[in-house]
Amino acid sequence: MTKYAYKKFWMRAAAQSLDMLGALWPRGRTTLPDVKRLRVAVLRLDHLGDIICILPFLKQLKIKMPSIHLTLITTPIGRVLLRDVPEIDDWFVFEPAWFSRDSRHQEWPLKAMRDIAAILKRRSFDVSIDLRGDVRHHLLMLWSHVAFRASYGQTGGGFLLQRKLAWDPQEHAVDKNLEFLSIFGDMPSLSEDDRIPVLPWRSKTADQAWFDAVIGRQPYRLYNVDAGTSAKRWPTENFGQLIAQMPADEGKAILVGQDTTLMQSFRSNVRDPRIINLVGKTSLPQLLILLQHARAVISADSGPAHMAAALGTPVLVLWSGTSAPETWRPRGKNVQILQNPVPCQYCEESVCPVSGHPCMDKLSVARVLPIWRGMTA
Repeated sequence: MTKYAYKKFWMRAAAQSLDMLGALWPRGRTTLPDVKRLRVAVLRLDHLGDIICILPFLKQLKIKMPSIHLTLITTPIGRVLLRDVPEIDDWFVFEPAWFSRDSRHQEWPLKAMRDIAAILKRRSFDVSIDLRGDVRHHLLMLWSHVAFRASYGQTGGGFLLQRKLAWDPQEHAVDKNLEFLSIFGDMPSLSEDDRIPVLPWRSKTADQAWFDAVIGRQPYRLYNVDAGTSAKRWPTENFGQLIAQMPADEGKAILVGQDTTLMQSFRSNVRDPRIINLVGKTSLPQLLILLQHARAVISADSGPAHMAAALGTPVLVLWSGTSAPETWRPRGKNVQILQNPVPCQYCEESVCPVSGHPCMDKLSVARVLPIWRGMTA
């Protein structure tokens, strides 16, 4: 197991120095508060795939501790994504600047953290569980006067916690989350099905009306041409070649994603009447209803791939070499992973430093096509 998550030596050294000084910090109580109904705050403040991976933990926590009052502290997209999850009793929503993908963001917005903590303090939480393990979250919960704080210490600051769990970077994200059940007693015996995220989702009237107007009753497959970083993307022209070789009876090809610049060369080179281009044109609820009703979904390693799997839609994930699938692959009963192994795989880079981007550019349409044709709802 790795003690710290940082790649840079100076950051690991800084975290270690902080923890050495923090050894003198009084930990306070080390047992759960003795109250009739624990007020528990669960923090998940990062991206779509991370948020999907907490679903088994939320379900098992409420099974194990049905009397708790569970507040999810999450982002605006987390609030929309999990809006129909029955285990969540209350919400606290804000956009953490420190997880923005914009490199200009402020890493330590101390005043904003203090302001948020002042609001959270009034909620009078008994227990906080930070599923990411971030020293900024440890401080946020300390300033919020939460009596019992549980998380990891891999970014430093573990001395601020009453319960510090062992952090294993090779463990799947879902299983990491489930380890927090140990705070409340013996770990339950869980089946493989218990470890699969299942997303309850009910479309609202406006979203259903949009779907009926744009898609109607025609069958379709969904192609997510985008990913969170360029290192995870499959070449856009490959999607065009893949669509061109699909049988006509497979229906429409719906393209989704956020980055509209990806479609500039695609539009000029691909002329296929089956394509409906919705890149940059869908809200999160609209994307969810598209994923929910697709015959199948093809995507790079991304939030929509996790969402499709959690909705029960067949999904083919074109896996880049940036991270290990054993740690981050979407879990589901109809999920397939296809990757092109390379010597530099699992580099965790956001921009590929290798000429030709071999882990994705060398994943050929000829390899993808037979698997994609065989997938159907």
